[in-house]
Amino acid sequence: MAMQYGLPTLTASVTKMARVNSAAGRTKKGRKRVLKTTGLTAIIAVALAVLLIWKSPLITRGVFRAGFLLGLATLGAIVLLSRTGPREWAIHLHPGPLTSLAVAPLVFAASLPFILLVETGVVGYRGFTSWMRYLSLCLTVLGVVGLAASLLLPWFLRR
Repeated sequence: MAMQYGLPTLTASVTKMARVNSAAGRTKKGRKRVLKTTGLTAIIAVALAVLLIWKSPLITRGVFRAGFLLGLATLGAIVLLSRTGPREWAIHLHPGPLTSLAVAPLVFAASLPFILLVETGVVGYRGFTSWMRYLSLCLTVLGVVGLAASLLLPWFLRR
């Protein structure tokens, strides 16, 4: 996956070796940090998705508020733990029928901060009233715009 202009995009080439090179994580310590941040973001995104889908009388506005704050904390961790400058992940996959199935999780991993931003905004909208709802809607709009840009911008740049 290559990040051009600060937006994640996906480039996959089929070779006989499967390897991941990351400009942010060429050292062992850097790779661990990238994996921990991505794993934390994925867990929080799935937890917020479950919170949004699950219908129970036990889920009150307080739970949604806690989810909103957890989402904001995770986004803050992504911003603070990530290094500045563009990153590039080159992913080489083995040829075969499962290669196309491996692309979907890679796209999900590249767009994870935007998905987390959308889910955080929706959870905040359901948990708060008054002016905080507008702030939550702004976060949701920023996430949707970032997600659309990360998927469509590479297509426009190739033309």
